[in-house]
Parts: sequence; C-alpha cells; structure tokens
Amino acid sequence: MEKCVWCGVAAFLLLGILPGQSSVKAEEELEVPTDKKVEFLTKDDTFFFNLGDTVLLPCKIVQTGDDEFIKVWIKNKDILFAGSFRVHPDPRMSLGPDDELKIEGLVSGDDGVYTCKVNSQIEPNSIQHKLVLPGPPKLKTHPESGEVKVMKGEPFEIGCSASGKPDSVITWRHMNDSSINVAALVKDNVIQIDSAELKHSGTYECTAANGYGDPVLV
Repeated sequence: MEKCVWCGVAAFLLLGILPGQSSVKAEEELEVPTDKKVEFLTKDDTFFFNLGDTVLLPCKIVQTGDDEFIKVWIKNKDILFAGSFRVHPDPRMSLGPDDELKIEGLVSGDDGVYTCKVNSQIEPNSIQHKLVLPGPPKLKTHPESGEVKVMKGEPFEIGCSASGKPDSVITWRHMNDSSINVAALVKDNVIQIDSAELKHSGTYECTAANGYGDPVLV
C-alpha cells in the first residue's frame, strides 16, 4: 500500500482553494501525529443502492482522548473531505456525526470506490467501500450493424456485450435451428466459427439478464 503522502497532498489542495484563515486552519489541522496505529471498527463493504437514494458510508475507528486522527474521504482519486473541510463542491455530499460520508440523491456517476483514509503511517490506514448502482443491462452487438456476410468455408465472429450493474449473464441461441449447440461456439460472449457452413446461416439471438428489469435481447 502507499505511504502516507496524502496529508501533504490534501494540505496543498486545501491551501489552493480555501481563502484567508480557513487555509491556515486547514494546514494546522492536518499537522497531527501520524505514528499511531489506528483500529477500524468498520470493514470494507459493497453497497447496492438505486438512483435517487441516499447512502451513508461508515468509517468508525477507535478514538481515545490522546488520539488526533484525521479522516480523509476519497472517491477513486478525488479528495472529497479532509477532516471537516469540504474539498469537493458537490452539495449532495456531507459528513455525519461519526464522519460517515452521506450522499443524497444518487446519480449514475456516484458509483465507484470510496476510501476513508486516516493520517497514520502504520498500515492498515484505510478502508474502502464500493458503491454499486444496479440497473438493467444495455446490449451492444459486434459488429454494430448486427449483420455478417461470409462465404462458405470462411471464419466469422459475432459478439454481444452488456453494460449495467450487476454484471449480466449473456446467453445465445440460433433462432432458425434449435439443434445447433450455440453454447459450444461461444467464448467470452463471442460466437467464433472457423469455417462457415450453410447450417450456420440464420439469426442468432443474444439475451442479457442481471436481475434488474426485464432481460434484454437483440
């Protein structure tokens, strides 16, 4: 894991965006002892929420009167809060009484990895939460036209990919000849035929399902 260099980074960022006395206070608050081991009461977790929901991401630690731990919330690589100081301007985000990260009115861009990092050089010094916003799959065919023309004996490939969370299960079938074992031809959601035969002609159906919404097919 990385050494605790984020303290300097956070201070630099804060000093770059906070005017006047707030900048000085931010710098002073980040200059705290970092040679103490932190004990996390919260474990790494994955949260599934829907668009529009409000989520609380916890980050509880054992904090005694002699400790001066500062928590920093980071999404992917962007600092959101350093201690009680807001770095990210999004008004939907705030801190709770136990420094839990609150996000209101979830939108599609809110999914990702959120890290709560403490200013201790003794590892482990952070926990991570993954926020997943489930949604029905969206299918894309390869090629996009959905049509392939080949001569007998030529190789060809047709593929299907799906977006949406959680990941989709993709299945294939031959619409014109149910006796063809399409599953045996599929690798990584791509139908691969080394030598086209007449029986391979026709329409192939790709279906994606992830438990949210109705299965999608093309």
